[in-house]
Amino acid sequence: MYGLLCCVSGGVAVFFGLQGVLWVLPFTAIELLAVALAFGVYARHACDKERLSLEGNTLTLCHESAGKTEQIEFRREWVQVRVVPGNPAMLELSEGRKKAFFGRFLRADLQSELLREIRMALHKSDSGKATLG
Repeated sequence: MYGLLCCVSGGVAVFFGLQGVLWVLPFTAIELLAVALAFGVYARHACDKERLSLEGNTLTLCHESAGKTEQIEFRREWVQVRVVPGNPAMLELSEGRKKAFFGRFLRADLQSELLREIRMALHKSDSGKATLG
């Protein structure tokens, strides 16, 4: 797609350059560099994700953004889950002073369902491994 954009934009710029309007060429180069930068930023975050898993007595939040992975573990007995005030799609996981946020990619209409599912899983007896979200 980007190659096609470069060909069309470059072709138009060369056409006008041959007609004597040479200032079109540097503006076309700037435009194509800006689009390349935007595609690069988009591609860097295209695979961002969050995963919440419960295994035994450990609730693990794994957040991947721009190729960097952050993993935070909470004790099942002590973790609290609540809605973040002012951001209805985000959930806050906390255990003492340790806090983490979950739901960056969650649709607001699914937030209450996920909150209910997490709380149910935390209060069930230990039956192995569960992946949430």
